[in-house]
Amino acid sequence: MSPFRILLLVLVLPLLFAGCFEIREEVDLNADGTGRFTYTLNLSESKANLANYMRLGTFNDRKVPTRQEIEEEIASVKKTLAACKGITEVRSYSNFEDFIFSFSARFDNVQNLNAALNKITATMEQVPGGGSQLRNFTYTAGAFRRYFEYPIGEVDYSQLTSMQRYMLEEARMVSVYRFQQPIREYSNPNAQMAPNRRAIKLEVPLGSAIKGGGTLANSILF
Repeated sequence: MSPFRILLLVLVLPLLFAGCFEIREEVDLNADGTGRFTYTLNLSESKANLANYMRLGTFNDRKVPTRQEIEEEIASVKKTLAACKGITEVRSYSNFEDFIFSFSARFDNVQNLNAALNKITATMEQVPGGGSQLRNFTYTAGAFRRYFEYPIGEVDYSQLTSMQRYMLEEARMVSVYRFQQPIREYSNPNAQMAPNRRAIKLEVPLGSAIKGGGTLANSILF
């Protein structure tokens, strides 16, 4: 289960195909391995439609979560994160006018970050025993690596309607990683490095990532 699905599970899964959106994953990593991570779901491009669906209470004959329900789920995720080892300063942001939602927290090391993300996913999916333990990130003094090993199958994707596939292709996944030390090289050819060589950005269509053609995977060497 990928961390970017956390926000979808928590907030707007019934609205997934209601319009364009962006999922942004940010990591600010210190040289000692501590840092801050942020996940943001930005649906502002479709805010007029989303506001209307929430007023109606349904979308495509499916119940749309109320503001109270969304706020309760956000509070639940914050509580789960705050209880995780090595995770502190947990914060959330909710903007119901522009439909932008985010979580952020500090982590002591990327192992704690991986464990926290797995804990949230297992909790939201109600998986007995904690579910699978995925490796999302690793960090050593010389390298930071983002793994991305969870696309759905082509058969599942083909079962979506043409409109749903279009929405997924229009949606974006964006990763932004910032470091204290300069980047020497990176493995994903679609990534863009900042002029100061201390940050890197990668944007992938969500549909491509789901099918396995696009990936956030990247090995960044210092």
